[in-house]
Amino acid sequence: MSELDPQLDKFLRCQPKLGQNTYIAKTAVVIGDVTLGAHCSVMYGAVLRGDINRIVVGHHSNVQDNAVLHVADDFDCVLGNWVTVGHGAVVHACQVGDEVLVGMGSVILDGAVIGEQSIVGAKALVTQGSKIPPGSARARRAGEGRSRADAGGTRGAETVGAEIRGQRRVLSPARHRPGHPAGRTRLLRWNHRRSREIWHFLRKNPAALDLDQ
Repeated sequence: MSELDPQLDKFLRCQPKLGQNTYIAKTAVVIGDVTLGAHCSVMYGAVLRGDINRIVVGHHSNVQDNAVLHVADDFDCVLGNWVTVGHGAVVHACQVGDEVLVGMGSVILDGAVIGEQSIVGAKALVTQGSKIPPGSARARRAGEGRSRADAGGTRGAETVGAEIRGQRRVLSPARHRPGHPAGRTRLLRWNHRRSREIWHFLRKNPAALDLDQ
């Protein structure tokens, strides 16, 4: 018996717990100690691997294509309710609050805590142990993590504020909790609504994206 066997017995050999009306795409992988709340969706190529600790995803949250949720020995991975994890994002052994949008290709590292109703912009890096207050926006800037030569002449990733302003043209006013940015709330709700529409379509048409056909 290896030193890792007790840990694997506790986590990896668990059966995932799925809430009511949860959708898992055919090519997604959900394995080990993973709990998905009601009305969640895990899209194509996404991986949720609870092998050495637990993963918990709150209700009405969605994990988009090719995203990865994983854990560490000392940190589990917990997502709140109404969370969207964008395509190709890595959410590793961290805590993500309710109504957070994790942008495409972003990386959140071990022990980080993302406050509720925050936005992690596309390609952003949240470093190990970071504490992001509720209602915050984290966007990647040109040159982060690069040398000056690599960054020279490179434009920064699109800022979160510009993304929100673009969405406002197509979003109708929505109720939001006092004290939180209305624009961000509308953007989060719009993303959730679109994901739910796709989820309902796939439930009614399970063969629509059957990759084995």
